Amino acid sequence: MTYIQDGYTVEITSRKSEFDICVTAPDGDVWRTYAQWDMNEAVAAAARTIEAMKQDFARKTHAQTEFLAFIGDRAVQCADITHRFKTERICQLRQHYTKAEYNTFLQSLDFRYDAGYGSQELYGTIWFTDGTWAIRGEYDGSEWWQLCNRPAIPQELI
Repeated sequence: MTYIQDGYTVEITSRKSEFDICVTAPDGDVWRTYAQWDMNEAVAAAARTIEAMKQDFARKTHAQTEFLAFIGDRAVQCADITHRFKTERICQLRQHYTKAEYNTFLQSLDFRYDAGYGSQELYGTIWFTDGTWAIRGEYDGSEWWQLCNRPAIPQELI
C-alpha cells in the first residue's frame, strides 16, 4: 500500500505478522520502521514517523539561510563548501563570479543539515574581499562558521 500524507510518501508492505514502513520526506530523507499485528497499527506508526520527521526537519539548520546570515554585508570573494552526510555535495563559488553564478551557488546551499551534536557535516572556507575568511568551527559535532582575521605582522618582519 502506498499513499501520500502531508507531502510524505508512505509505503507499507506486509510480511507475515509484520508490516515494513518506509516514509520518504519531500526533501528525499527516508526513514524506515515496522509495525506488528494489523494495517491500522502500520498506518498509525507511519503517522507517528511523519510527525517525528517533521520535528527532525524543523530542528535542522538551513545551509543557505545560515550562509546569508553569516556573511551579512561582507563581500564574498569566493567560497568552497562541502556537505558530507550520506553523500557528498560540493558547493563552489569561483572568483569573479557573475550574478547568475552567485544565484546558482546559493541554490546549491538549499538543504538542511544537523549542526548539533554528532558528526560534523559541513566543511569549507569563505573568502571575503576585505582579506578576512571564514572556516567551519567544530567541537564534539556542534558546528558553526568562524570568522578569521589576518594576524598583524610582527615588527621584526617589517
